[in-house]
Amino acid sequence: MIFSKKLSHLLIFLSGVSAGSLRATEDVTLNEQISLFKTWSETYDKVYASEKEMMERMKVWVENHGK
Repeated sequence: MIFSKKLSHLLIFLSGVSAGSLRATEDVTLNEQISLFKTWSETYDKVYASEKEMMERMKVWVENHGK
């Protein structure tokens, strides 16, 4: 999967997510959210057809897990 490529694009994309959903707790940073998503997607063998799809799925994942 593409995680090291275009990280700045991913961060810009995720900036559209509400600030409250960007972190699970006060101590979880956006970089930690990305790391948690990467671990989750590898654990469940998630494969995305494109970087755009991966970013869209990550946005949903952050919204669902960042509360």
